[in-house]
Amino acid sequence: MKNMVMMKHLFEKYGEVFCWKLETILQEKGNCHLYEKMGFQRTGGEKVINSKMTLINYEKKNVTPYSDERNEYLVVDDVIDYKNEAIVQLADTLFQKANSELEFIKAAYEFVRDNISHSADINEDKITCSASEVLKEGHGICFAKSHLLAALLRCKSIPAGFCYQKVNIADETVPVLVYHGLNGVYMKEYKKWIRLDARGNKNGVNAQFSIEEEHLAFPIRPEMGEEDGFVVYPEPDIKILEKLRENRTRTELWDNLPTELARGYEL
Repeated sequence: MKNMVMMKHLFEKYGEVFCWKLETILQEKGNCHLYEKMGFQRTGGEKVINSKMTLINYEKKNVTPYSDERNEYLVVDDVIDYKNEAIVQLADTLFQKANSELEFIKAAYEFVRDNISHSADINEDKITCSASEVLKEGHGICFAKSHLLAALLRCKSIPAGFCYQKVNIADETVPVLVYHGLNGVYMKEYKKWIRLDARGNKNGVNAQFSIEEEHLAFPIRPEMGEEDGFVVYPEPDIKILEKLRENRTRTELWDNLPTELARGYEL
């Protein structure tokens, strides 16, 4: 516990640090568990010192905005169309029930996660894209749901953007790496950005609202080629928007999922 408190203090004091790296002893399982609980991930191989000591490496990256201009994360457009009447009404309702900005962020996140279905989970073939469209239809894939969450938060002047991960949606023998979308949200009370994944929970997926320890939909498995993205972009990636717009149905989209991001958008 003492080590955890000390590490949290360091993270808070040096919040501008993008990447933390450390080396530890594999055989000290308690320390390894602590680092993983604090958000560190194994990187690289192992260095055998002797029969009782093997050194391993860990890395932890902080969620970081692509732009320092926070107003860019409040923009309204045809995708994050938060001036739509239905979105304004929903944001007002959630905001009025909350006792703080943090409670509103949590409520908005849980609304999108739990009340807007992931299209694949309900076998819905229609593609939605804009925030208002997602709310009206009541479903969307991960990217579309992230558009709605961003719109609800921006509607109440809370900076919100977009993060991406590269995940394996097939099995271990036939890896298919595609992009998955989630949100980055600025927590004014904590003076930091966090990631929230409103994909929608199901068997094997249990994303939760959390300020400190992330609980996202998909734990990243580097050994399978998966990649994590900690940069928060102010706009949805253009290549992903193109995929949502050029495919007529989700069935078509599922055969043509995004495998790359636009130039400048990197993990």
